Amino acid sequence: MAAFLILMLGFSLFGIEFGINYEFCGYLVGCIGAGEIARGFCKLNFPPFNAKNYYLAVSLAGYFTVSIFYLLMVFKWGHQIYGIAIAGVVGALFYNLLVWLQKLENRKNS
Repeated sequence: MAAFLILMLGFSLFGIEFGINYEFCGYLVGCIGAGEIARGFCKLNFPPFNAKNYYLAVSLAGYFTVSIFYLLMVFKWGHQIYGIAIAGVVGALFYNLLVWLQKLENRKNS
């Protein structure tokens, strides 16, 4: 909250208008929540949790997060519906890239 107030103060000093689209924020939060629910469902249904299942859970979370967001874009702004599967695959790859980068950073710091 403090960071938001500092940003608002900084923008008002320079005369920059700053607005938040709360509807869009709700779309993002809902999609991320659905992805995390999918990740938890995957962790519960594949009990011997190892590195391979970890990447499966991350891929599933990325797939659901991005594909649900794309589905909302289809309903809201009229994008093409056939791109949902492509968006899901891109989301799964992006989430795995984030995990790989996090592990690389941890390796560099240790």
